[in-house]
Formats: sequence, structure tokens, C-alpha cells
Amino acid sequence: MVGTVRLGVSVGASWHLTASVLDEFAQTRPGVELTLLEGYAGTLWHELRHGHIDALIGTSGCEPSDLRTSRTLDLGSEPWVVLTGQSHRLAATGSVQASDLEGERIAVTAHRDGSGYDRAVADLLEELGVTAVLTKAAPGPSLQAAVARGDGVALTTAPAELH
Repeated sequence: MVGTVRLGVSVGASWHLTASVLDEFAQTRPGVELTLLEGYAGTLWHELRHGHIDALIGTSGCEPSDLRTSRTLDLGSEPWVVLTGQSHRLAATGSVQASDLEGERIAVTAHRDGSGYDRAVADLLEELGVTAVLTKAAPGPSLQAAVARGDGVALTTAPAELH
């Protein structure tokens, strides 16, 4: 083994090419052990600052000001999608228009380390001119379960399968 790289990968809004980058890294550097840590971008920036991870793939705009340096690399942007439960009124509509989200309950993390994602959702809604109700949901599978139950919808980036 040549070495180890500890990489943080942000959950919430993500980049569709992450899997390809990880696969290429493994193929071109077979002697390097790659360890992944998934979490909120805020948590990962903290881990990077304190040397617990070596790099991270995460949402721009979430990095602390003292870490905004030339060490960042813009990897591109992702389209937003609306996640709904099967019984939700928007589930069968196909394309969702911004106006369809007016007054909708939208699940966010409401967690200090997920604040970058929450801010991105709020900024997107403001940019679209949509007034929605941001509701706190527990992280990860709990947020997904709330959406599946129809307690609201979630906004995220498009999964790789949709590209």
C-alpha cells in the first residue's frame, strides 16, 4: 500500500459524477486506500479544518471563510429535483413548475452542520419567487421517510441515473 486518502462526501445536495471520480481514483491509484466519510457539508468542513479528512466533495458556499482559498475546485453544477412520496399531489405530475411549490411543506435538516444545504434550498425558493414552509426533518433516512409518508417534499440534486 502506498498511502491513504480520507475523503468527505457531502450528503443532501450532491454531485452526479462522484461515483465516477471515486472509481477512476481506485483504478488509477490501486495502492492508495480510499476511506469515505459521508455527512453534512458543515461537519465535513470541520473535519477538514482539523485534519480528520484530507479533502471533500461538497456543495459550494458551505465552506467557512477561513477555508475559502485556491484549494477549492469548481466541479460543476447540478439541477434541482423535487422528491415526493407516491401519494403526494405532485407525484404524478411529471415536470414540477416553481409555482407548484407555492405553500408546500419542504423538508430541510435544520441542523447546524446542514445549514449550507438548508440555505441553498431557501435561496433557490427565493430565486424562484416561491413562498414555501420549510419544516425540520431528522437527517438521512428519517427525512426520506417523512417525504415518503407525504409529510412534505424535499429538494435535492438530480441522481446520477437522471443525467
